[in-house]
Amino acid sequence: MAKNNQKKHIQLLSPENYIRQKSRNLPIYLCRINSDWEFTRLASILVARSHSNGNISFSFYLVDLGCLGVKDSMYYFNMPIGEFNDYIDEFEEKLPCETIPYELAHNIIFAGLEFAEEYGFKPCKEFTTVTKYMLEEDTDDIELIEIEVGDDEQPLYINNGYENPAKANLIVNQLKKTAGEGNYTYIDNVNYYDEELDDEMWDDEDDLSNVSLEDLKTEFIQFLSKGMNKLSKAETLRMIQVTDEIYNQLCDEDEIIDHLDSWLNEVDWELDENLNHEVLGVSKNFVITNKLYSTIIDVLKQIDEKPKKADKGIDELEKLIGNTHFIAYLRLEVIKQLSPTELSGKLMDYSKKFPTSSLLKLMVNLENYFFSDELVKTVPSAEIIFEDRESVTEFEMFRLWSDRLLMLGKSKNLAMLEAFSCFLEQVDIEEEKIEFLKLSTNIIRIKTLEEYLKNS
Repeated sequence: MAKNNQKKHIQLLSPENYIRQKSRNLPIYLCRINSDWEFTRLASILVARSHSNGNISFSFYLVDLGCLGVKDSMYYFNMPIGEFNDYIDEFEEKLPCETIPYELAHNIIFAGLEFAEEYGFKPCKEFTTVTKYMLEEDTDDIELIEIEVGDDEQPLYINNGYENPAKANLIVNQLKKTAGEGNYTYIDNVNYYDEELDDEMWDDEDDLSNVSLEDLKTEFIQFLSKGMNKLSKAETLRMIQVTDEIYNQLCDEDEIIDHLDSWLNEVDWELDENLNHEVLGVSKNFVITNKLYSTIIDVLKQIDEKPKKADKGIDELEKLIGNTHFIAYLRLEVIKQLSPTELSGKLMDYSKKFPTSSLLKLMVNLENYFFSDELVKTVPSAEIIFEDRESVTEFEMFRLWSDRLLMLGKSKNLAMLEAFSCFLEQVDIEEEKIEFLKLSTNIIRIKTLEEYLKNS
């Protein structure tokens, strides 16, 4: 009976948890790498393992051996062998690859990682949370192979246009800080190709860097006068490009970088994808069932559209988890919709009852920022909100970033808005959440710029 229960538990493991817990027990099936990796200093590595049923689980690792380490990674779980072969054939039509021993793949990945860490560059979130577990542990059991990194043992950053201009500037500034001037090599292939490519491959009309600020302002105002909801897709894209270039010309780059530096550590936080015991305010022994989790998600969705129905759902949740700080947070969200004038008083009461709740701290900060003239109006940092928390969830960090954006919109600070826009390019959370933040940021940037231009 116990064995049957154990089998059932194994089957219920999510792909991510299976990879974390069991993938190292699967035999290596295949390792492939792009044939020109030594020349380009950019390695696209596939590590595949085989299941007893013949299916394949595998991960890709994009490794920059110049200085950035593991820039990107993805995984596929339990894919039928035929589908795997078709996938690899289609992938390698665009990028010729060759088979290598696992030991070489392992050494390339970890050599890139270690070199990048020397200069403050962290691997992508997918690697730290999932795909590193598809690799063997980095111990003395793995044969050590010498891998050339950097350029003559110094960092090398080749800008081929994979990073947007703001991110490229961040990388160069990071190298200035960690390696020091003259101790790294920067090759800007983007600007090189700007001069070399013909008209079919590069449209000069899309390059706005040579357009005067006055002409950009005129074009921006023309788009606004037409009405945002009446713009075609092409016009909307053009307006975003014009907005980006106006911000680029108006904002001081050093000021943008200073703001970015104060937030960038948040990118490296390992976030729980699901609501956990800490955020719900329940003990570690409390079992968070799929049904409970589904009920919470339903209530969260109902708060904006059907707050009265959400209020009843909260009553049911309270019976299940007790009168915790999370229940208080949900009730405040409903009050915000149904009786906004009561929000301040209720928030004060709940904050006194649950002084360490991160979600309530965020609400207090937002309330103070918009409605209190006495308090210093600063945008809160993750360290202040979460303090000594053992873990933080995507839900909470998303709330922090959403509130920060509202505060930046209120502040009318162009440089901070530009910094936040750049910051979002490096955030790795659920796609729906990040797209919401990016869309909201674009809207606030446009509205803030409109007001700025009217007053200047």
